[in-house]
Amino acid sequence: MDCVLDEELLANIKCSDQEDEDEDDEKMRLEEQQPPAGCTALGTSFNGEDTDPLQDTAATCNFHWIFEDSDVLINEDQLADMVLKKEESFRPAAPKRGRGRPPSHLGNYTSSSGQIWSATRDPQVSEEGLPVLGQRACGKGPARTVSNAVEAWMLLFDDEMLRSLLRHVNEQMRKRRTPTTVQRPLDIVELRAYLGLSYLCGVFRNARYSGPLEELWTLELGNAIFRASMTLARFESISECLAGNCGWAEGQKLWQRLLINCRSYYGCSSWLSVDESPCSVAKSRMTLCCDARTLYMANAVVSRNQRCAEKDVEQLICDFKTTGRNVTLGARHLNLTQSEQLIQRQISSLGLMENTSPDWPRQWPTDSNVFSGSSKLIPLVGEAVFCCGLSSQVDAIQAYQQTSHACQQFHELSQRFSTAHATPGSLRKQAMRRWSSVTFSDS
Repeated sequence: MDCVLDEELLANIKCSDQEDEDEDDEKMRLEEQQPPAGCTALGTSFNGEDTDPLQDTAATCNFHWIFEDSDVLINEDQLADMVLKKEESFRPAAPKRGRGRPPSHLGNYTSSSGQIWSATRDPQVSEEGLPVLGQRACGKGPARTVSNAVEAWMLLFDDEMLRSLLRHVNEQMRKRRTPTTVQRPLDIVELRAYLGLSYLCGVFRNARYSGPLEELWTLELGNAIFRASMTLARFESISECLAGNCGWAEGQKLWQRLLINCRSYYGCSSWLSVDESPCSVAKSRMTLCCDARTLYMANAVVSRNQRCAEKDVEQLICDFKTTGRNVTLGARHLNLTQSEQLIQRQISSLGLMENTSPDWPRQWPTDSNVFSGSSKLIPLVGEAVFCCGLSSQVDAIQAYQQTSHACQQFHELSQRFSTAHATPGSLRKQAMRRWSSVTFSDS
């Protein structure tokens, strides 16, 4: 009798477990079918022949959005108000009587640079602009199958870069060798461990809490992973070798390799941002191109010399020509002539024009928009939002406010948890240029 009961009980338990597993599998299947929030596309690709062949068109999306496309689109009520205002603007104004000389500009305004702005758009120029696209941030090539942060890091920081660092560290160790001190050569496993500890130093010694580096190796206030990986003396020795003078050319090789990987394994969304950013290397300037929706660094230019801003923009957005994307330009890179050229390459542009700009229309009362070809100025608190080729479905002011600070936000986040916080105190006091700081800190 006991055996019969036991068999029946086991059968019931087995059926119950099977039902639970079936329910769990069904839930997982339904969850996989539902697209993640914020990943709804607004349209198909702009031109199938011109778009990036590695751009992922799948419905899945693993990137966090800083803003949604709906945040910058004009809703139906706003669109109706715009149509009403446009109809009223075409109504003839009542003639004014009074003394005084009539205005000479008659709706036309000229800037100090000779740029002519008009209160009415040229009828030969389309008002629609480029169509609204919905490119989503995605992995490209091997990055599509990445399942964790370590695999993503190995794509961006590949074996060739590791071997370059390894050669430099071991060369510095040989130069520092003395009859009484002989250091063990570094291998690839220990180099990875050192880099991992450097990232952890950025986490534990971030911009919000900056304590002594030695504290991380203590039993009372430290972490066991530091003591288990290597001694503090070994960590400081490797840091000193990396800080050794290897020249600007070697650092540039490593930096350029990182940029190639950043461009090769990531597809940007529809919204880009180009602006200057502080650079940790002395006497250098950096200009970034970031995905404004994910704050990913898509490209960058680091130079010791004063470069032409137009050349920087051309270099930074070279991967996105004819893709219908929008780029928000910083104050130094905003150029009307270049924006008109970008629209010919199917790239719209945004920016903030100050009233001190040479392209600012003189005697403009800033009570309505002014136009010049495909460009438009929209008044904004004593300044104006400049847009060229932007779709009429997009709220230019909202789009500018959402995208204009992307490069600064990226820089702040990269510095908050930067590996520069892993620099030993002895090196921090010295006025030396760490050739690795460009790669580790600003990326």
